[in-house]
Amino acid sequence: MTFIRECPMFLFVRYILWGQWLLLKQLLNYFLHSSALNSYDVERVFAENLRVTTCLSKTSPSSSISRDTKVVLINHRCFSDFFIDGFILKKCTHLSRWAVGIFFPIFGLYGLISGRILFFHRGKTPRKTLASKIALHLEKNPDRPLIVYPEGTRYLGTTPRPLKHGVIKICFEQNLPCQIAIIWGKDRILNEKTFSVSYDQLCIYSFSNVFLPAEYVDFDSFYVAISMTWENMWAQVSSEYPSL
Repeated sequence: MTFIRECPMFLFVRYILWGQWLLLKQLLNYFLHSSALNSYDVERVFAENLRVTTCLSKTSPSSSISRDTKVVLINHRCFSDFFIDGFILKKCTHLSRWAVGIFFPIFGLYGLISGRILFFHRGKTPRKTLASKIALHLEKNPDRPLIVYPEGTRYLGTTPRPLKHGVIKICFEQNLPCQIAIIWGKDRILNEKTFSVSYDQLCIYSFSNVFLPAEYVDFDSFYVAISMTWENMWAQVSSEYPSL
């Protein structure tokens, strides 16, 4: 029995189920007692239980996410992203594939009811349809920026990869102010590839200045500016993170 409790996979599964249970409790209180849904409470409890500490990078161009920002472009590492990113930003919505909601049904149901997650069908949702969904969501939630993972998939590499054009182009076309957030150390907390859970981990984060699409003559110049900033921030934050 002791072996089972200490088994990394057992601990990983336990935390995944516990996270679902925290969301389910909020949903039950919502349906039974009309209590408000606040995902930050869950993210905070999760981070505190794992004793996560966060620190703003010394080279961060900005100290916070602007109130005017509508889209935050964040590096996608692992499952930890879904609670660490929200824990650091405090108020946000995730743009996520429907597959995530199907694989984690309570997470998906919570996201649909609370508006905490905006789902889309990867590879099947036309860009115009996605653009309309994003515009409608931001209109209903003007104080809640949308988290987007522009790499397109989870990526644990040591060098940055090219960013997908999709949502970045939507930002340009709809004149949506956006920022970059590079957060390092997430994959050391809860990692589905190694089925590992680690306590007392540090996350270093960096925020870019706000990108205003109206300040760029065309999409190409807007995309290049974002890509160059992404690469610079990636290099700075990753070099600042303590090595194993």
